[in-house]
Amino acid sequence: GHSSSTQSAIIVPKPGTYNNSLKRYNIYYIITIDAVESSTHGICYSIVDMSLDNGLGGISTKNVHLLGTETVEKICVVKHANSCDYWIVCKVPNNNSFYSYLLSSNGLDLNPIISNTGPVMTKGGGYMKSSSDNSMIALAHYGSTSTSGLGIHVYDFNNSTGTLTIKFTDSPSIPNTTNTTYYGIEFSPNNQFLYFTALNSPNVYQYNLLATNNTDFQNSMAIIGTTSNTYHYKACALQLGPNGKIYVALEDQ
Repeated sequence: GHSSSTQSAIIVPKPGTYNNSLKRYNIYYIITIDAVESSTHGICYSIVDMSLDNGLGGISTKNVHLLGTETVEKICVVKHANSCDYWIVCKVPNNNSFYSYLLSSNGLDLNPIISNTGPVMTKGGGYMKSSSDNSMIALAHYGSTSTSGLGIHVYDFNNSTGTLTIKFTDSPSIPNTTNTTYYGIEFSPNNQFLYFTALNSPNVYQYNLLATNNTDFQNSMAIIGTTSNTYHYKACALQLGPNGKIYVALEDQ
């Protein structure tokens, strides 16, 4: 990974390795994502074996290259329709392709399901998240003014097949910013609303996911809160907690 990458690492348990006596899995995969400014390692994976080092765990496989060199600093993990396996959804820049890798009790399938849908995106940052019902994936994409695919994009996700299809897309105008800093993104617990932040704006923005067309989706954008942070980036990552509340990360606080 990289200290500057939006989502520099994500950890996924290997299905079929749950240790009931210890209340944890025996095997975990760590997927790492390089940063835009580095753009050498792309997306890699390592494997943690918790039986190593007298049960403290250790790396059994390290930094195996999975995909790409340049990145869009995004990744998400979605539960498979079988409620056991996982889809690891990745993206590389300069195309509109998404790569869904299946992680099952057989390990990581290195032959991804590829979906070509939505706008072409050049390298940039911003988060990618899945809805709690595993039916949608949304992302925020930011970069320089010449970056393609800037904005907020929502996809329908088939968690049986691993395929994505574009649902909504918008490049909203954010007052008092450079209009390119779309960053944090999160679904409401009931998956009716989508929230996002832009790094240079103090606001939290909302869309209505029940919109029947893309125009209504775009017109549904509203400011639902404003942070008090005045330091550099005003509002950063969004994260849904287990208590159903969405937390907003503020730089230097």
